Amino acid sequence: MDQDFFGGLDKPQQVSDKKKPNIAFLLGPKNTQTPARIKIKGDDGQLAEELKWAKLVNDEGVLKSDNRGKLKEHLESLLTGLRRRYIEGNPQSFPTNFELAKLTKVIFALARIEGVKKSDFGDLRGAIKRIENRFSKVSLLGFATELTDRLCRVPPSPVTVLRQAADRNDGDKAVLAAIEKFLKGEPPASHSIPWENWYLEIKQLKFPTSAVMSKGDANLMSATDASEGRKLLAYLLLMDLRRQQFEWVATYGKATEASLKWIYLLQRPEDFTKLTKVYWGRALAPEKLKESLAVLGNRGRRNRSYRKSQK
Repeated sequence: MDQDFFGGLDKPQQVSDKKKPNIAFLLGPKNTQTPARIKIKGDDGQLAEELKWAKLVNDEGVLKSDNRGKLKEHLESLLTGLRRRYIEGNPQSFPTNFELAKLTKVIFALARIEGVKKSDFGDLRGAIKRIENRFSKVSLLGFATELTDRLCRVPPSPVTVLRQAADRNDGDKAVLAAIEKFLKGEPPASHSIPWENWYLEIKQLKFPTSAVMSKGDANLMSATDASEGRKLLAYLLLMDLRRQQFEWVATYGKATEASLKWIYLLQRPEDFTKLTKVYWGRALAPEKLKESLAVLGNRGRRNRSYRKSQK
């Protein structure tokens, strides 16, 4: 047996006087390796920057402070870090929910000192305006605009294109809804899917993620006169759109969710208008939400008055 098979000693196997084999080589080499040490270069080292950022974001003690200057300094550091990481950095990366939640907490902690009371979703925009009026160099709304622009540079997903088409009444809403479910991976209601009819329904739409649907599909479909051939090509084109939808969700779906919710809390109509060109959700437009909150407020007042009258 090769003595080095188990990482044994350099010297050959020894046999004792009692003719018993020496199995010390099975224990491995006696010398142990020195554990590797991670060296942090300082402010220029990537690991050092990551550790500094983690410590900054995880520092909850600052929220209990009534020191206006300390809170302002912490807020500025957060904004600087968010800009470097997500505005100037990787175009496919976006702030996490934890980071934006910490930013919101610091905003309200500083706004509380300035006399702002929460109302209507915490009134994030009101708190930000009070802070910017007090500290002119703190540009929170500027960061929000930069984040919105970054979100708008994401290509719309195939499902978003279909939903927007349905909202504009550009086609049969029932058919568009069925194609949307297919692209999201939901099982079709029928085993016989009219692939060619589906293709004809969406062929006029523009899918930014698809090079085939925007350029070569017409030539492909006209290359054959056979009905079965057209059905097969339509099936392949729709399966490719389905793949693109899954890739979009994997790349942008969860990554953008926290940023979209944070921007929505600001309730700026211009943000909502820009983002609906790329994303599609069930959130109400700011003016519609304001009307709904007013109705709920009136209902709440009526209920309180009724309860008082019954006492």
